[in-house]
Amino acid sequence: MKSIGSYAYAHTNLSEIDMGLNLLWRNNVNPERVNLGLGFYGRSFTMENPNCMDAGCPFKNATGANAGRCTGTPGVLSAHEITEIIKNGGKQKIDEKAAVQIVTWNKDQWVSWDDSKTLKIKQDFANKRCLGG
Repeated sequence: MKSIGSYAYAHTNLSEIDMGLNLLWRNNVNPERVNLGLGFYGRSFTMENPNCMDAGCPFKNATGANAGRCTGTPGVLSAHEITEIIKNGGKQKIDEKAAVQIVTWNKDQWVSWDDSKTLKIKQDFANKRCLGG
């Protein structure tokens, strides 16, 4: 399988979730047997170019962005860590198509995550499709 390369994309992209579910529907899988998992963490990257901080822009560090104070893991931040970044000046914007929030800080740090708004979008998506869970 071909790699997508070193480009930052949301790990909870709703359009990709929808495409994946379409594979199940074409094979007559009952939606009640499918659960939509929700992440209370974000995937983070150190971006290659501080002037390109959107989804699809290249990242430079294969291990991810700087480790968070609580998680201590490069490339993964807890919801608490992300809300602290926002409180400390991180810039947040919604990616409407993917139904995720993107937060940027320290010139080259990037994380995608689900806040209450995007979690509600995903909940409504699941309910509209009669998913189980």
